[in-house]
Amino acid sequence: MTTKATPFGRLIRKFRIDHGVVLKDMAAGVGVSTAYASAIELGNKKINEDFVNKVSSYFKLNAAAIEELKNAAEVSQPHLKIDLASAEDLDRELAVSFARKYHDLTEENKMKLMKLLEG
Repeated sequence: MTTKATPFGRLIRKFRIDHGVVLKDMAAGVGVSTAYASAIELGNKKINEDFVNKVSSYFKLNAAAIEELKNAAEVSQPHLKIDLASAEDLDRELAVSFARKYHDLTEENKMKLMKLLEG
């Protein structure tokens, strides 16, 4: 089975290529192991804010690139947690219903939902 890089991983790889940096050197520069950096690129580890900040600093990214990196991190997380502690019943029902059904959505319905949510 081949593991595919996440959007976050592809973006980090692009930054590394643009700066002529190999994974091992970037990992050392941000204070993580090469294995950990690779696992993040491949979506096998949770991307924490500290890692995003360290990568941003390491590559001396501008505000637009930092925002792009943060957005890529959000969509690349292997798990998503939704805090429903103060949610109304309808909000809870909606979140649970989506969690149960999202695997079965067609590409067309996914696009419709995205358009609806992006308003």
